[in-house]
Amino acid sequence: MGVPTFYKYQLDFGFGSKTGIDLPGEVSAKNLMFTESQINQVELATMSFGQSFNCTPIQMVTAFSSVINGGNLMKPYIVSSVVDKNGSIIHENKPEVVRKVISQETSDIVRTYMKSTVETGTGKKAKIDGYSIGGKTGTAQQGVR
Repeated sequence: MGVPTFYKYQLDFGFGSKTGIDLPGEVSAKNLMFTESQINQVELATMSFGQSFNCTPIQMVTAFSSVINGGNLMKPYIVSSVVDKNGSIIHENKPEVVRKVISQETSDIVRTYMKSTVETGTGKKAKIDGYSIGGKTGTAQQGVR
């Protein structure tokens, strides 16, 4: 993939940018990210599996959601609607696609792989009958015990 493409996908998935969520105080976390010129071969290798890669929790949820929802990066929101005492809608948030990040085909494949991790792979403990669940098992380094 190389550095330019990897860096482009970081930006496409929204890392280092505000999501526009309807909560006060959101920060971009841009200052936590490597610039493209700072990413060398070691950084590229470790970032590919999640080390040396920083983001806010809402950036992570937003990016991950786009991987399994057909490839659409959505603007996140907390409150779907605000109603007055008579039940009239004062404000309503509707799903808003920010941009297409990956193809529907790629999203379908990744979603299938993640589901198989829980159904038949190393994530079986996360399985809940009646629910379709996908997962990705960890790649964290373990300390000496």
